Amino acid sequence: MEGPGARSPRLWIAACSLLFLATIGAAVVGARASSHPISQPAIVPLTTDFATGSFGRPVVDVSVGGSKPIQVLLDTGSIGLRIDASALSSAGGIARSSRRTSITFGDGSSFSGTVGKAIVHIGGQSTTAPVSFEIVDKIHCGQAPQCISGLDGASISGIMGIGLGGLSQTLPNPLSALAPPYSQRWELSVGVSETPTTSGQLILGARQPHATTVIHLRLLGETGPSRFWSDYFVACWSVAGSQGVYPTLLDSGSTQAQIYSNSLHNLTIQGSAPAQMRYNVPISISGCRAHAPILSFSTDPALNPVEVARSPYRTTVGVLGVQAFYANSVTYDTVKGLISLSQSPAALSPRG
Repeated sequence: MEGPGARSPRLWIAACSLLFLATIGAAVVGARASSHPISQPAIVPLTTDFATGSFGRPVVDVSVGGSKPIQVLLDTGSIGLRIDASALSSAGGIARSSRRTSITFGDGSSFSGTVGKAIVHIGGQSTTAPVSFEIVDKIHCGQAPQCISGLDGASISGIMGIGLGGLSQTLPNPLSALAPPYSQRWELSVGVSETPTTSGQLILGARQPHATTVIHLRLLGETGPSRFWSDYFVACWSVAGSQGVYPTLLDSGSTQAQIYSNSLHNLTIQGSAPAQMRYNVPISISGCRAHAPILSFSTDPALNPVEVARSPYRTTVGVLGVQAFYANSVTYDTVKGLISLSQSPAALSPRG
């Protein structure tokens, strides 16, 4: 009888044969897997809107149904695609309805229109099914000198809200209707000169950020049969010497930082005060566990105004405008519920 340490030549040959076959099998499986390459990110060029009072907000081209490319503001602070009816007058491939919808933006301007449905095309990618959107036929600018949408400009004909939101939204974020991985992660860089005619990019299906300085911000989320995330994360604010931890929104459609509060120290909103006031004060915002600030500046009311308004909420809420996107590349991960910020390689300062 052989001892436990001895090897039978016959068994050793059989074992080597099995190992060889397993190696060949693994190679075949690997070859089959490699025949389906990982989808490459889709890079969509952006331009910036420097019309009076717009402060360089991002603009992207989209097509709806059979329409020609339409320039729309890219807005992380709202949800849904809204296009001026005049830009769609002769477009085919759109299912039109009589159902009305409306939205009011932070500056008091509002859109009203009917709901249409169509395939939406963004940077060579198309939604996997028709998407509901608003065909805008009425615009009210309120007290604002210029509507937030820029629809009174010469070339911008709508706004595409790519906020995350939840099931209660009337209109969806069109990016969420793209095929994976384009619907799962996207990156927004504004003010970075990619070519002489573009100044930023939207990367659909973006990779995880690998910059040395990255701030990961956990979104306030909801869970259920499908996962949806709030657009807000928790950030540490320092404003005029007052520090606090507030739910915060990154809003590329806003031209300024905004604070909604009823009792912010040193910037108290009195009951008899105007609903909105602007301040020239030092301001810094960071992820509470991060060392580097998301945004830090002494505001100039002519360029980077900070607006403090009475809050309709029980707590103070902060909004960071397009300036934050000039300082950072911002990646939205809808699977993990994260916003990641990395310093833009060659950020340009927005101007009025």
